[in-house]
Amino acid sequence: MVILAVLRVATPVQISVAILAVVLAATHVVIHVQILAVTLVQRLAAHLEAPILVVQAVARAVEHLHVGPVALSPVRHATDPGD
Repeated sequence: MVILAVLRVATPVQISVAILAVVLAATHVVIHVQILAVTLVQRLAAHLEAPILVVQAVARAVEHLHVGPVALSPVRHATDPGD
């Protein structure tokens, strides 16, 4: 109701400026949310980087282990015992 009353007395220029102001404010909020999201992801990645490197190193070490005739690696080579 209030919006309709304002639209009746407002000029087209005033309406255009109001719409532009709303769009700019929304864009401003979206940009800040994106910046916060990127910062959060960067901080999270910094905290997780060391544990991920440890897990990757252990995975590479385990990948080359052999238990009996079967390799733990998902890729079996023609030279593996038992082929």
